[in-house]
Amino acid sequence: MRIYFTFLFTLFVSIFSLSAQATAKREEALKLLKEGEFAKAIVAADAAVKDDEGDAANWFTRGLIKLESNNSSEALEDFVKAESLKLNSVDLLLKKGIALNNLGKHKEAIEELKKAEKIDTKNYEIPYNKVLAYEELEDDKNKLIELNKTIELKPDFIEALTMRAELSFESENFKLCIADCDKIITLNPNSADAYFFRGVAKGATKSNDEAIADFTKALEINPKHDEALNYRGTAKYVSGNKKGACSDWEKAIKLENPKAEENFNTYCVSQD
Repeated sequence: MRIYFTFLFTLFVSIFSLSAQATAKREEALKLLKEGEFAKAIVAADAAVKDDEGDAANWFTRGLIKLESNNSSEALEDFVKAESLKLNSVDLLLKKGIALNNLGKHKEAIEELKKAEKIDTKNYEIPYNKVLAYEELEDDKNKLIELNKTIELKPDFIEALTMRAELSFESENFKLCIADCDKIITLNPNSADAYFFRGVAKGATKSNDEAIADFTKALEINPKHDEALNYRGTAKYVSGNKKGACSDWEKAIKLENPKAEENFNTYCVSQD
């Protein structure tokens, strides 16, 4: 009997030791990931999984590293394994959704993200990743709903504000488009796209002088912004400045903007 208990104690100590080693290797893997050392992080994560295959955190950590290394397929496999070991966290569901999105499985991604949202309604990354899925599915209605949620949770999220400004313009909600662009410019005065979209929206509301000023500012920030050149050309043409319009369209053509070429051939060549 004494030998039996000695054996059990030795086995327990051995298992505990392996688990402790796995935890240390997992923490090292996360540290290496933070430092951008992906190859070394994978090695450490592999070692953690090998030491303790029953710990869901080891599989999740390795999946996280693979996801950051643009290996979404293998990352998803690790996330599924972590889930089978009863890991049920917002981070797991979120990262699983991101991996599915990267693999083109957008509807499945949305379902995982909805599960995450039921646990945590305050994490802006959840609705934002649904935005990315709905964008690929060309579902503008739900994309806007999720953009609104994202911006409500993180009002200074420039990427989301820019996406909503573009979507608002496309749906002819010029007031919201201009308001979002104003916010973006306040947050980042060097956002060429914010000036561009605001200029397009102002042009649509017949404020051509203001539109031209915004397109000009966009071009000061990004001289190769071919759409700003094309639209500034249009605004100039509408304002009666044909010479200036044709000059902008010519510059945009050099940047391979097909609409500028069409405008130039229609209004600059054929009418001469």
